[in-house]
Amino acid sequence: MKIIKVFDRAQKVRYQSDSGSVYVLSMSIFIGRGLANRLPVEEKQKLLRAIGENHCVCSDKSFAGNYTFYMQDQFWAYFFLTLLFCSFVLISGIVFPFHYHLPPVDMAGGVIYFALAFGFLDAISELYGLRRSFMSAAVCVGLLLLLGGSLYLHWLMPSVMTPHLEYQLGTQADPESMMLIYRQFAPNLVNLGLGLLLAGLVNILLFQLIRDLLRRLPFVVRSFVSSFTAISLFMIFGATFRFGNWMMDAELRHWVWDALFTSWVVIFFTVFMSWGIITAVQKSRKCYRATSSNAMVRFFKQFFV
Repeated sequence: MKIIKVFDRAQKVRYQSDSGSVYVLSMSIFIGRGLANRLPVEEKQKLLRAIGENHCVCSDKSFAGNYTFYMQDQFWAYFFLTLLFCSFVLISGIVFPFHYHLPPVDMAGGVIYFALAFGFLDAISELYGLRRSFMSAAVCVGLLLLLGGSLYLHWLMPSVMTPHLEYQLGTQADPESMMLIYRQFAPNLVNLGLGLLLAGLVNILLFQLIRDLLRRLPFVVRSFVSSFTAISLFMIFGATFRFGNWMMDAELRHWVWDALFTSWVVIFFTVFMSWGIITAVQKSRKCYRATSSNAMVRFFKQFFV
């Protein structure tokens, strides 16, 4: 596919498809339907120069020179995916103290949610590019540090479990154990935020690098390689920072390797979830109309029509 001419003050574009046919579309339809993202890098650069200061068109440039185009009114999926990403990371920090034994592995509950969260981050990277994925990761890191810091300040204050909370937990609850779990939330959330800063950067940069250098590589492969690398580094460095020399402790070593194995299995299924999200969003974009206001309706209709 290549652009033949941009005319009418960059409001229309004449392009040649892969089959050799020539079409004329308005610029908003051309970009809104995802056709601009199928162009070679050189053609994307030509399109960006032609668009100029069109405030309805959003473009994102990766560090390797590739571009991602979309319209301003297609931001709804970005906010939705960012909300899911932050929610799953936050849940992983909350349920981290709770362990589950699923033979033959013993794992922390947060491992599953954390690995699932990277599926949403990869979908953001694919649909909205480098800058927006960095923004989503930064928002999540800031949220974790803010919440963890607030809980830490509360932990510094003398406090006891209120009788009302003890009554709600029931007679079987151990107040000292519950207070211990509560006080673990602050360091867990702060460590999770710092770990996500590293893992998120690795995931996004590696994903974009593979996307730029190996453009024909399927999304599921790019997503699996970047998420596998990022979460593996997160687990190893996170365990070292949190527990010290965990390799010398048989129990801790067993737990870390179980967490790694669990995250790898979850990632394998997560990449197909991300692929499904991207496919649904791209399918909804094929029906894009510049004046349409029911983008979210079109998105959810894909699952029922």
